[in-house]
Amino acid sequence: MNELVEKLASRKTFSELTETEREAVLAEMSPDAYENLRALLLAAPALDTGPLPPAALRARLLDRMAATAPRRSMSGVLALRMPVWQAAAVLAIAVAVVWFLKAPVVQEVAVPVVRIQTDTFFREKVVWRERVVFREKAAPQENPALVIALPEPFFPREPAAPEIPSAMFEQAPAGTSLRDEPALMDFFVQTK
Repeated sequence: MNELVEKLASRKTFSELTETEREAVLAEMSPDAYENLRALLLAAPALDTGPLPPAALRARLLDRMAATAPRRSMSGVLALRMPVWQAAAVLAIAVAVVWFLKAPVVQEVAVPVVRIQTDTFFREKVVWRERVVFREKAAPQENPALVIALPEPFFPREPAAPEIPSAMFEQAPAGTSLRDEPALMDFFVQTK
């Protein structure tokens, strides 16, 4: 503890301190600790009216307190003692949190694709056919010598249809009646 802080605590409250005095106090302790020190210093004379301790004791106590005062830094966190199982649990939770909160990595994989496509192709092809067209023209009858006689193969004639005698149409067709053959009736009707 600083002598300046001790003198200020015996004279003023934390709210009565000036700005520079507050900075000096806050460098040593918190505002609550300052108020506790002030209350202790004001109550100390009434507590013990016996002989005063030697002056060297005060100096040694101040040196000792300054040497063992905890520093508020990362070394305090590192000096914290905890069981091994708690440290392992904290480490496992930290790993799980990092594992679940990491962003998924998206990788694009180029896959070769073979596409077979069959198209239909229509092609018009003009097929030329030879045909013979005969046109008849009436020749004037004044000059019968101009009549041209064409050979027989150029005039296609329909083949003569065979003539069927009319007597065949007058006779009733000969066959078996379904009344006489029940097996035929079963065949056509599919009753079985």
